[in-house]
Amino acid sequence: MSNTSVVLTDYNSMHQWVQYLFDGITSADRVFIKPNLCIDLPASTGVTTDLEIVAFLVQKLSEIGVKKIYVGENPIHKSEEILNNLNFYSLKKYGASVINLDNDENIIVNNELFGSFKRFHLPKTLLDADVVISVPKMKTHCETGATLSMKNLFGLLPRGDRALAHKGNIHEAIVSIFHFLHKEKRLLSVVDGIVALEGKNGPTVGNPVPLGLIVMGKDLVAVDSTCIKVMGANPEDVPHIKLAATHGLGSLENI
Repeated sequence: MSNTSVVLTDYNSMHQWVQYLFDGITSADRVFIKPNLCIDLPASTGVTTDLEIVAFLVQKLSEIGVKKIYVGENPIHKSEEILNNLNFYSLKKYGASVINLDNDENIIVNNELFGSFKRFHLPKTLLDADVVISVPKMKTHCETGATLSMKNLFGLLPRGDRALAHKGNIHEAIVSIFHFLHKEKRLLSVVDGIVALEGKNGPTVGNPVPLGLIVMGKDLVAVDSTCIKVMGANPEDVPHIKLAATHGLGSLENI
């Protein structure tokens, strides 16, 4: 199976594909997992990442000997309350360190891909990791069309940087962050489509759609393109996905 291959599966069959996804990860690697916990709503609403998926990934990483597993998130507000209410601190029992990124040190990084967004901050815990796993929810977004693997990484920015990006070209900002991480880290994606979200007012308001799907792969552009097709749209109509492919960061075709 190539690095541009994308797997569509369900939660019960997910274990069959994790060996492929985690191939090459060693016990010495530091692994950072980024779910989407934008607000305090359960996964059944189609708004937030299902805790069970993240717990499964943490357990499988522990089974292959990974000792340093970090789960980090930075919601728009009430980070600690959201992490507590959605029970993400329970992941500690499987060996993960759960990080409220509000409390993490932010490091300035530079990326010259676009002049509009070439200097931004990222959490130190993320920058210290070897492997980054984006675990977004499959849902629509009123500004970006959809929020999937790449857009989920945008949520790693501190709030001030996010506000600036929203005032400018948000698609260039998403790709700039992705481009930086693509150069520096090994990136993987596991998209929660068990219950997706549709509607023009996503990512926090919309209609939950029970799909029973998990979409995973090593090429985040291909994963996001696949998800867009599942959602009934054309990946080339989502600017940041097309832009990432144009800059050679992944494939729109091999999906």
